[in-house]
Amino acid sequence: MADGPGGVQKRTHSHHSLRQTQCNSMVNVFQSLLLVIAGATQKELARQVKYLKVENQILRSKLPKRITVMLKERNHLDKFALSAFGHISREI
Repeated sequence: MADGPGGVQKRTHSHHSLRQTQCNSMVNVFQSLLLVIAGATQKELARQVKYLKVENQILRSKLPKRITVMLKERNHLDKFALSAFGHISREI
């Protein structure tokens, strides 16, 4: 604070500046929290994908060597592959 006319102290930082600082601080906390949640979600998704891969291995081992997929089934898979991966998978 600085002395103004008549010896009255004036604020050198405006109220707006203080509010802006507090707002920035809240944004930083919020962004940090979102990063923690996103990281936890990514780890959970990775665990689920791992489980599904192992489950697929087990189930595929019980199937015959060759499986016929009907056109309607192929189209259904293609629709979801495009949505999920941006391209069509041809593993089956």
